[in-house]
Amino acid sequence: MRYLLNEINKKNDELRKVQSVLWGMVDRKEIENELGSYCDYITFDELSGKVSFLGGDGFILTKNINELPTFEDGLIKDEDWKVKLELVRQGYCLDELMNDRDWKIRLEVARQGHRLDKLINDEDDGIRMEVAKQGFGLDKLMNDKNRVIRAEVARQGHGLNKLIKDEDWRVRKEVARQGFGLDVLVNDEDLTVIIEVARQRFRLDKLIKDKSKEVRIEVVRQGFGLDKLIKDKDEEVRRIAQYHIQNKV
Repeated sequence: MRYLLNEINKKNDELRKVQSVLWGMVDRKEIENELGSYCDYITFDELSGKVSFLGGDGFILTKNINELPTFEDGLIKDEDWKVKLELVRQGYCLDELMNDRDWKIRLEVARQGHRLDKLINDEDDGIRMEVAKQGFGLDKLMNDKNRVIRAEVARQGHGLNKLIKDEDWRVRKEVARQGFGLDVLVNDEDLTVIIEVARQRFRLDKLIKDKSKEVRIEVVRQGFGLDKLIKDKDEEVRRIAQYHIQNKV
C-alpha cells in the first residue's frame, strides 16, 4: 500500500523528501534504508501499524497507516511539477495527468505508453515525437507538420513510399538511410541526400563522377575507385584518397 501524509508541512523540502519515500514503505528497515539521515523524523510501529511523524512546525502526528489518505489525494494537485512527474514515472494517475498543462508531465505519460491515441494530437511537437518513437499512429504522423516527426516515421521504416517525396531534405535523407528508393534518391536535388545514398554504397560507379566534391569524398570514404580519385581535379579529394590508400582504410 502506498500512502501520503498530506497533513505535514508540504513546503518544507526535507519533509517533502521524507514524504515521497514513504510511498511503498512497508517496514522500518526499508524506511531507514531509503531515508538515511531523515529517518529521525519518523517512528514506524510495524505491529500496531502506526506512523508518528514530526511535522515542520514541531508537532507530532500519529496515524494508523490504514487511515491515511491515499497519495493521489494530495500529490496530483501539488504545485511542484517534479512531484507530479514522479507520480507518472511510478505509473500513477496517468488518466488525470495526461491532461496536465505542463508539457513535461504529458511527455512522461507518453513515455509510459499511456493513451497515445489522445497524445498523438497534442499541440507540443516533443510529445507527438515521443508517440512516433513508440511506433504508434505512424500512418497519421507521417503527415505531421513537423519535419523531425516525419523523419522519425521514416526512421522506423514506415510510409517510405510517401516520405521519399517529402518536401524536406532531412526526411528524404532518412528514407535513404533506410536503403529505400536509392535509385530515385541518387538523383535528388539535395546534396546531403545524395551523400547519404553514397554511404549506402549505391551506384558508386555513377557518384564517382558527381560534380560535387562532397559526394566524391564520400565515395572515397567508401573505399571505391581510389585509383581514379587519387587523380581527382580537387586537391581535397586527392588528399583523402591518398590517405585511404596509404592506410588501407
